Amino acid sequence: AVLTTPRIDEGKSQAQADDFEVEVMRTDEEKRIGLEVDRFNGDTVEILTIKEGLIAAYNEQARIEGRREVKVGDHIISVNGISGSPGRIVETVAKATVLKLSLRSVKS
Repeated sequence: AVLTTPRIDEGKSQAQADDFEVEVMRTDEEKRIGLEVDRFNGDTVEILTIKEGLIAAYNEQARIEGRREVKVGDHIISVNGISGSPGRIVETVAKATVLKLSLRSVKS
């Protein structure tokens, strides 16, 4: 395995940024991820709104199980290993069945 140092948004210290991963899978019953995003935010995609869909369902289950939830303001830093280009991240989200999202929660 290759270990890399996570990049932190400018102006944020290591203590202020918190990375985590979420995996969801599209099904015949639910194909929508349910996110509105800002893809003009550097090299990440910021979550602006969480609507009905895979992430809302993930959050419901996470609440029950005491796991971390995806929140408005979190940044998608990669999807299925694709990072660095918001356009490619959004394209991967649109096409993939299994989505492994690496997210960053930046506290202000």
